[in-house]
Amino acid sequence: TELQALAPAERDARLLQALDDLDALELSLFGTDRSVLASYAADPRFVLPRYPEQVPASFAGGRDYLYQLEPRDDGYVLHLVLALDSSRNAPVLQARFGLDPVLQTLASRIEDQARAYQRLSYLRGALRYTLSAVLSFVLLASALGAVFLALALARRIARPIQRLAAATEAVAQGDLTVKLDEAGDDELTALARGFNRMTRRLTEADQRVRAGQAELETERAYLAAVIERIRSGVITFDGRLRLTTANSAAHDLLEAELLSLRGLTTTELAAALPATAPLLLALERGYATGSAEWREELALADDRRLFLRVARLPEDGGLVAVFDDAGEVGRLQRETAWGEVARRLAHEIKNPLTPIQLAAERLRHRYLTRLGPEDGQVLDRATQTIVNQVDALKTMVNAFSDYAKAPRLRPERQALAPLVQEIVELYRGEDRLSFQIELDSQLPALRLDSGRIRQLLHNLISNACEAQPAPQPVLLSITAQVVSEASRAFVELLVADNGPGVDA
Repeated sequence: TELQALAPAERDARLLQALDDLDALELSLFGTDRSVLASYAADPRFVLPRYPEQVPASFAGGRDYLYQLEPRDDGYVLHLVLALDSSRNAPVLQARFGLDPVLQTLASRIEDQARAYQRLSYLRGALRYTLSAVLSFVLLASALGAVFLALALARRIARPIQRLAAATEAVAQGDLTVKLDEAGDDELTALARGFNRMTRRLTEADQRVRAGQAELETERAYLAAVIERIRSGVITFDGRLRLTTANSAAHDLLEAELLSLRGLTTTELAAALPATAPLLLALERGYATGSAEWREELALADDRRLFLRVARLPEDGGLVAVFDDAGEVGRLQRETAWGEVARRLAHEIKNPLTPIQLAAERLRHRYLTRLGPEDGQVLDRATQTIVNQVDALKTMVNAFSDYAKAPRLRPERQALAPLVQEIVELYRGEDRLSFQIELDSQLPALRLDSGRIRQLLHNLISNACEAQPAPQPVLLSITAQVVSEASRAFVELLVADNGPGVDA
């Protein structure tokens, strides 16, 4: 608008100056009536300016400029058209610029691609059909390939899972030796490693359980063997007062075969064995009170009396009953009382013996050298007799005192066979005494009190000689061997003689 308002001469000067400044090929100004108001061209091809025909259509959309590349023989020219105001028939400034070689090359390539696109557009229908057919075939082939690949992958994935399922079933059946292949580095391999760790831990746990069961069975057998050997009767009941175990002493004291009635309740046992009813009723009474343990003395139907001790089992609330013949218990109590009396008497008797012995020794030491030969001999014999008799009395008192207390064992690990041979050698000189010795060469070293073993063998041999009237010969058989019972090993020492035995 400013150029249009200038005087023609000044407008021409301004336009020419802009042509030089912008290095343009053409600058032309058209009025509202499309007339040429001013025009300058640096290229002879653009000396005669023409109003751009595409301006009305382009500016009708609200645009105020237009540019395009015009192909020429020597390259491309940038054609720029600019509206000078926003009116419908605004003045128009038209400019053309040459492009540098780089832009020329790019424009040429763009033109080539445009022509190629036009050719492709012309062939689009045929290409669409061809490409549709090719793509359909490729899609079908891809689908078939995907199906086959999926089947192969499914088989590959399912095979380890099938092996895992089979291994799991084997473990469920108790086979803990099954193992899965751990080759690879995927999730299934990690699962196989976890499964193998699980089977190893199950195997270790199973081994511990088996070892514990074996140890429990051994301890149970040992406990059963110990209970079987004690002189007290022992019977056990579960939480519902059903008989579970009974030892041989219980059979003897109750005069009943209890093991054949295992599983019966106390009420059923009382009906089957009326003689034991007082014992069973006592157990029921104590069980009903909820006491942890109790003891009482009771009379059986045949007037025998039993001393009963009962304890409740903490695990299942069952009972353990231990009972003895009350007469035997009384005898033991009397022996204990007499033992205490013997201990006190031995202590009182022993107190004056030591001063007596010391006094006799001092008399002998002080006056033996002062007296004459005859008196010295009398003193020597008298004091020596006193000392010897005091020693004998001490021995008797010690033996009497031993009655009052249980023998104190002094066990030491040593072989049994040499000890037996030593005792036998002491009796080899007896004319009517002969031995038959059988000692197992595999006897292990034992923890035993050698003094007590010597005393035991001396007593047995002496008793055998005293039981056989003279001059009849005495034949003693001594056997030592290793025996097994209830999964435990023992050393058995057996001494037998040819005496008449004990009357029943």
